[in-house]
Amino acid sequence: MSKDYAEHLAKGDPDRPTPIEIPRLLVDPGDILYALGTRLKVVDTGIRLNPAATEAQWWADVEGATEADRRRTYRGRWTIGVPVATAAWDVVTVERVLPAPTL
Repeated sequence: MSKDYAEHLAKGDPDRPTPIEIPRLLVDPGDILYALGTRLKVVDTGIRLNPAATEAQWWADVEGATEADRRRTYRGRWTIGVPVATAAWDVVTVERVLPAPTL
């Protein structure tokens, strides 16, 4: 168990989302993605081929995590995307409920 996670559990709320840094390609639905100066709730993710560019693109359907976040982006649900080659190494911050450690 990592020291950071142990400290998080010691605070008494193991179901509270924890900010972590991961490659964009590993972002999952339900995560809160920090992007564009706001917090975005990830609704769905996937990979699609772009026939015009002959490259794969990682995408995520997102919406503001709070009403204030939605106002900052001037929109409701929308899609962001980057090439898979970039998404594989582009480290982003997300909030995620971490699984309980096995003892």
